[in-house]
Amino acid sequence: MPGKLQQLINRINMSGEERITGIITDWTMGWSLEVAEKMNIRRAIFWPASAALLCSMLSISKLLNDGIIDNDGTPLKNQTIQLAPKMPVMDTANFARACLRDFTTQKIIFDVMVKTIETVKVEDWIVSNPANDLEPGAFSFAPNMLPIGPRLASNRLGDQQGYFWK
Repeated sequence: MPGKLQQLINRINMSGEERITGIITDWTMGWSLEVAEKMNIRRAIFWPASAALLCSMLSISKLLNDGIIDNDGTPLKNQTIQLAPKMPVMDTANFARACLRDFTTQKIIFDVMVKTIETVKVEDWIVSNPANDLEPGAFSFAPNMLPIGPRLASNRLGDQQGYFWK
C-alpha cells in the first residue's frame, strides 16, 4: 500500500491541476504518514474516540517503565493511576486492552497499538472528535491534539438509517 499511495500522490501532483499538500488519515493507517513524511507533505491523524484513551495509548512506554504494565500490556496489579495532573484517575483494570478476556486477542491489540504509536510519531497534528471542554486534562497532555468535536451523526444531513445496524 505505501508504494501505491506514493504513486497516486505523485500522479496527482504531476497533473498540474491540483497538488496534495497534506493528508489526514485514521490512526490505524499510520503507514500513510511515513509516506507523507518522505514526500514532505503535512500530516494529521483523525482520532474519533476519547482523548483520554489516546493519552493512555501514548503513555505505553511510560507505563512499561513505571512497572504499571508488562511487555504484553497486562496491568501488573489493579491500581489507579493519573496520566497528567488535570486528568481523572484511571483504573488499570479498565484499560481498553485489559478488558479483553482473551489473552491472545489482548496481546494482538497491544502489539498493534505499540506499532501504530511508532508510526504516528511523525504526525503534525492529531485532529480529535472529543471536545476540549469535556477532557481539558487530556488536551493539555497531548498539545498537538486539535479538538473539532464532538461530531455527532445528528450533525449530518439526510437519512441516518445507515448509521446504526438494523
